[in-house]
Amino acid sequence: MLPRVLIPSALLLLASGPAAAAQSEPATRFHRDPALLAEKEAKIVALFGQKSPQAGAELEKLFREDIIAKVRPAYGKLGFDIEDVVDLVSAYWMVAWLAANGIVDDSRPDRETAQAVRAQMRKVMLANPGFAALDDRGRQDIGDTMLLQALLAEIQMQAAATQGAAMKQQVSDAVQAQAAALLKVDMRRMTLTAKGFAGQGAPSAAGTAPPPPAPTPVRASGMAATSKAAGLYFRAISGGGGVDWEPLAFFGNGEYWEIGATPLDELNVAESKAREPHRWGRWQQAGGGFRLTGSDGHSNDYTLPSGNFFPAFSSAQGGATLSGAYSRTSSSGLQGGGTTVALFVDKIRFTPDGQFVEGSNMGAMGSGVYAGRKTGGSGRYRLSGTTLELTYADGRVKRTSFAYGATGRPAHPSKDMVFIGGDTFVTD
Repeated sequence: MLPRVLIPSALLLLASGPAAAAQSEPATRFHRDPALLAEKEAKIVALFGQKSPQAGAELEKLFREDIIAKVRPAYGKLGFDIEDVVDLVSAYWMVAWLAANGIVDDSRPDRETAQAVRAQMRKVMLANPGFAALDDRGRQDIGDTMLLQALLAEIQMQAAATQGAAMKQQVSDAVQAQAAALLKVDMRRMTLTAKGFAGQGAPSAAGTAPPPPAPTPVRASGMAATSKAAGLYFRAISGGGGVDWEPLAFFGNGEYWEIGATPLDELNVAESKAREPHRWGRWQQAGGGFRLTGSDGHSNDYTLPSGNFFPAFSSAQGGATLSGAYSRTSSSGLQGGGTTVALFVDKIRFTPDGQFVEGSNMGAMGSGVYAGRKTGGSGRYRLSGTTLELTYADGRVKRTSFAYGATGRPAHPSKDMVFIGGDTFVTD
């Protein structure tokens, strides 16, 4: 699995996180390091190229341009500073709202509206105690992630609008789903006014964080885990210009593992650390949540539940049967030597009697429009703890990691989101 870029904890408290008055007002500006932006762009190209070599090549062409110089004039018209994390987050919210609501014409928010949104975002972000702990690099990480997501979402919608209502709706739905996963809000339930966002889910600094739920005990070979300290969780990450969720296993010795395809009960800790050290880090309790320090030495604080960090659950807690279709969607909107929009959908359908069917769809448009559908295997499934076992009709057996997502306060298992092989699948 290619590396994915962690979104620092401050970003995702915009809609539902805890509020606490900051002791002193933290900085929101940062001095951009071009190397960090280039690294993020390279990871995005690699991730898209893994799905589609053509998409990766065209995105690479786009990033050969000076993206900052390209977008700076448009941001300046709104009174936004291209090196201010609050401004970049505000821009993403507005672009995502426009795309989610199918708006692609010239009726863009004016400067007054943009500044009202900025005031909302600033209040929310400064109310997050974790924001003050961000250094220059952390602020750039958030800002550049939002910058690239906003850019790709806008390109997607502009390209889709030239290909008819169906493609436009597909891309609009994809951006809506991305924003919902990132911020836990429905952009279609809000309105954008001259005073900023209004309606259900509008950014607000009000609220109090409930106590963290009890963790789920887990074990792995070669490492004992205690029910008091170990557990399953998931956090928001970004990769390929989009936002996703990543399941984590906490162990009793203070280490955590970014869960991949290997089932927890088959994890060989020593082998994993040698082969994929970037998946390992350390955790410690911090306030109402945790402080996670990755393999690169960078730390981020998470509050439960905060909009970007939640408990996950085993099948023993969420149920040993599934029903209905689940899908995982990724998309790209690219320019350079023509325009290309690609949507990739991996699907799996489960029935309560233990049957499953796999499949996938792909749609893309460049000089023309094409789509493809691939039917995968089928057979029987079995859930046991944190493992999903698939027995195919041809006799093959595949064992992979599994966990349920969370919903509600206090958090409880949700069958609307599951983690299969470390990847996020949601109900269709």
